[in-house]
Amino acid sequence: WLGPLVFCFILFYLHYNAFICTFRHYSVTVSEGYINTQVGGTYGPRRWPSAYPECGERNQSPVDIPDQDTQVSQECQELTLDGFEKKSSNRTTMKNTGKTVSIVLKNDYFVRGAGLPGRFKAEKVEFHWGSTNGSAGSEHSINGKKFPVEMQIYFYNSDDFDSLSTAIKERRIIAAMAVFFQVAKKDNIAAEPIITGLKRVVHHGKCCHINRFQSAQL
Repeated sequence: WLGPLVFCFILFYLHYNAFICTFRHYSVTVSEGYINTQVGGTYGPRRWPSAYPECGERNQSPVDIPDQDTQVSQECQELTLDGFEKKSSNRTTMKNTGKTVSIVLKNDYFVRGAGLPGRFKAEKVEFHWGSTNGSAGSEHSINGKKFPVEMQIYFYNSDDFDSLSTAIKERRIIAAMAVFFQVAKKDNIAAEPIITGLKRVVHHGKCCHINRFQSAQL
């Protein structure tokens, strides 16, 4: 099964326009078939500017992180995660959106530091995966390499807003954390509640509660 490769905080200081660009790249196999969101595909990043001109500007998603050009920031070393070691609420839900699978978090998961202007609360988790097991399905990459699965956690500034949707509506800063997964020899038992949930939301629009899981162990 899949084991985590890296806990990579990609500081999209996501203003609303950049947020739109990111959300256009989800791919998921649904009952109607596979949505082609590869780079040159029907709904791929190269096609975004024609429908959304703001997606044609310089700082865009997907992001590739080349080691040789990466600079270490002491500020970004001071990232603090709060609450991720606790098990999720039994009210946590999963939904097939038709583009991806979304988990709505009910716990108090926070991230602070690393230059963030306040304490940011996690509200939603979404996934990217490939069309076949082990294929390159991540949105972002390291040294040009994509990974089988990418989990994205979306945060909003809980000092200023009461929800992610409110922060987006006000066109304010949100943050996204990306976790890449690679194929491992042993099953990741911590991911079983999510795997079980996926089997219950195969079709577009389906929603279910999922068993409790520990985010820090994914």
